Amino acid sequence: REPALGGPDTVARLRTIGQIKVQPVPVNPDKPLTCDSAHDVLPRPGSGTLSTDQPADTEPEDPCRLPDDALYTGRENRLYRVEIHDPGDVHGVQRPGDAIQFSIATAGDVAAGSPKLTLAAAPTAAQQAALRLAGVATISDDDGNSETLVVSDVANTTITLGTPLVNAYAAARHPTITGGVARFKWSRDNASFAVRVTAVDASRKVLTLASLGRDQATALRAGDLVEIADDASELGPARGHLTYLADDPNPDLFTVPLADALPASFDITKLNGRHLLLRRWDGVGWAGGSFDDPGMDLGDGVRIKFEGFDLHSGDWWTIKTRRVDGSVEQRTQAPPDGIDHHYCVLALLEWSPDDQFNRDEITKLATEAGFDEGAVKRLQAGLVDTQQSWTADQILTSAEHADVSEDLIAKLKEVLAKAVKTALKLLSDCRPRFPPLTHLPTGAGHGPYLVIKLLGGDGQEGAPGDVLPCPLLAGVEDENGRPVPGITVRFEVPENSGDAVASSPGGPFNLTVDVTTGGAGTDQAGVAAAWLSLSENPEIQPCHSVRARIIKPAPPQGAALELQFEAHVRAATQQPDMPRVVKMSWPNDKQFGLDAFNKGLEVAFSEPMIPASATLDTFVVIIEIPDFIRNADNQTQWMGHRPFIVYGAVRPQEDIWTFIPCPQLPRELLNLWIQQEVELMRTSGECIKEATGTDPDLEHPLIRVRVTLKGNVILTKDQVPLDGNAFGRADPNDPAATIDLDLPSGDGVKGGDFESWFYLGPE
Repeated sequence: REPALGGPDTVARLRTIGQIKVQPVPVNPDKPLTCDSAHDVLPRPGSGTLSTDQPADTEPEDPCRLPDDALYTGRENRLYRVEIHDPGDVHGVQRPGDAIQFSIATAGDVAAGSPKLTLAAAPTAAQQAALRLAGVATISDDDGNSETLVVSDVANTTITLGTPLVNAYAAARHPTITGGVARFKWSRDNASFAVRVTAVDASRKVLTLASLGRDQATALRAGDLVEIADDASELGPARGHLTYLADDPNPDLFTVPLADALPASFDITKLNGRHLLLRRWDGVGWAGGSFDDPGMDLGDGVRIKFEGFDLHSGDWWTIKTRRVDGSVEQRTQAPPDGIDHHYCVLALLEWSPDDQFNRDEITKLATEAGFDEGAVKRLQAGLVDTQQSWTADQILTSAEHADVSEDLIAKLKEVLAKAVKTALKLLSDCRPRFPPLTHLPTGAGHGPYLVIKLLGGDGQEGAPGDVLPCPLLAGVEDENGRPVPGITVRFEVPENSGDAVASSPGGPFNLTVDVTTGGAGTDQAGVAAAWLSLSENPEIQPCHSVRARIIKPAPPQGAALELQFEAHVRAATQQPDMPRVVKMSWPNDKQFGLDAFNKGLEVAFSEPMIPASATLDTFVVIIEIPDFIRNADNQTQWMGHRPFIVYGAVRPQEDIWTFIPCPQLPRELLNLWIQQEVELMRTSGECIKEATGTDPDLEHPLIRVRVTLKGNVILTKDQVPLDGNAFGRADPNDPAATIDLDLPSGDGVKGGDFESWFYLGPE
């Protein structure tokens, strides 16, 4: 129970995800890898911990003494989140075995804008591997100048940077490169601010977002630390692209500029499929081992330190801070709260190159490398005649005797390297194989061991008398996990339940139905499907169940093989006493006359609503006006629309509300907007045709008007909010069909905005 909230329970919601990943392992001929020994090379959890600073005493000796600086001084209750971004160790903590931390001076002066750094000494192999994995390091000098380095590669004494160096560093001030230290990010609100990215521009530095924030306090602004992540980055390296906003967002276009471009590892063609999002953090730092480290002070009296080593990307902790007692949750050498990883070995695979090429392939590759016809013939003549295919080394050896330049040989080597194929070979299937049930009969004379599994359809809901929308799926497998076709599965419901089952959604329905599992080679191989029709009297049968078991051939396990499906009766989708929108004076998605608009927009409810809730805050009318920008040449460039909120008054009369625009919209102003709409359509015409294959309709320009009724705050006298959700319908066979709204509105959930739109056009 949470003291800061006066006692209510607080909960956290976790999600379990299954993934198949590959762990590369070096080949050791003296100790071949087996399924048992492969467990030794699986990833291990790190040993890093986090502690919070606690006050020495919580009560001052006298009223004039300042409170202990370890007390929380914030004005709001907070849930801090600390999460490891780049893996590594704790600064100053020596790990057992090969150390990955290092501090090495540069070999000389370092110029600003340099893409590479040269070290005075080479890091060890373990330090180089850790630096490649983390991808970040720091450079600092005696004057306190420092910056974070984005590392793309390290080889011997050379570090290749992903982004050029910003500052210059003189050798006389002893610039030093530090690596192997974990980098963490933190948030005061559990990193709960995250918005969907809807578009990325060509430079990969400007993102279009679904929202810029809930309100002014949470809105994004210049200098905010943000992380751009998607499913691939979160489920893979467990970290996204950490950068800053270079400027304030554009409130009209919902765009934000990044200080660093989105890396090429993010596939911007799969924004929706991979759920690209932007998440805001409050700070970033290097993992330190002391409360006195300035980087470990998160503000408002919250100080942390790390201990141990081997912090992993994605490791996270939460810290509760409470205003009421000035407390910071005590975390003492706490292991990460997550992510919890559990591993098992599935298989051993061999991934090896296949560099065999026949004569036709060799001719094609040599021509691609720039060999002329004579050089190709000399290359072919130098190959061993007794072979049908040749390796890349054999081809290069023949090329060296074909009287061609070293540049051509180098080009051929590059082309061959790209053409080498890789072969994947299964060495061992490490999944355990065993009969899934105990007390199986032994000896001869029994049938095959079969397993029946529940594949889908359990836990559905439906109204009384409905046929459940999804089938009940039962799968039959043999003891090796392979689907078995041609097995008869019986689905049955209890007598006197009023329920019935059938082999198709159209019936016929009975107390039992026998279904044969699908044939081999089909999508339904080894699967039996049945449909359940619910009883029309839920009072007699509130909970519905279906039993499924194998009938033919009878398995040796007998009646133990049985499945149980359950279904429930759901509440009515529309509560009759919930207020709804029943009528509107304009047609949805169609043209509406200007005179009619100026007379007012009329909405009828299913019952009277409180007049006090009839305001311009709850009845919102927006006209989308064409808008332009000025390019670098100060020329007008039409780009889209901006919302124009119409001023007026809302007149409530019992169950009918009317929005009246004040002043009325003049025809000449509408005509101006229509002319501007034509310019917008003409400017975008080529792009529209390329995207859709059709030209914009310049002959019939229209101005869109959107109407929104805020259902959460439009109330009846009993304080019941409007159930305003309205759903559309259209002719599926007519691509140009307009969208009508099904009225009355409502989906059985109180609250919900009513949304509609129409168009204003020429007389």
